[in-house]
Amino acid sequence: MEIRNPNTRKNITRSIFLSIPIGAALLAAGMLMLWTLRPADASIPSTPVITKIAAPSATQTFASAPDNAEAVEGSSTQIVVDGITIGTVVQITGTEGAGLRLRSDAGINHSVQFLGEELELFQVVQGPVDSDGYTWWYLESPYDSARSGWAASLYLQVLDQ
Repeated sequence: MEIRNPNTRKNITRSIFLSIPIGAALLAAGMLMLWTLRPADASIPSTPVITKIAAPSATQTFASAPDNAEAVEGSSTQIVVDGITIGTVVQITGTEGAGLRLRSDAGINHSVQFLGEELELFQVVQGPVDSDGYTWWYLESPYDSARSGWAASLYLQVLDQ
């Protein structure tokens, strides 16, 4: 036969509830002590410092300009194809809502990076490259640089600037 003391359970409950605030107080005291022991010259910047380092990029080489290319006046290096040139803002059109596959490199056999939505805007960063019967431009989203890749110009429309 087991004899239970109802006060034992109350005492255990009280000691648990009393130990929680005591533990929190000891933790706070320890943190305060560590804070006051820091070196005098240690300073905490008021604003975070972020250093942006540009990633290296590969330079695209061109075998030849596409047949429908024309030179930009005053520049011997920039090429315009169907109104598109580096720096132009374009939007995806003509996919009937299916979107446009932006690829890791110019050509239909390269991996798809992501699917650009119909009417989505991009800035032309590199190109043109003639491959697989298409003229390819490297596009980058103005709001998310991770959304970038090679797209066929057949599905790009120049926006009036």
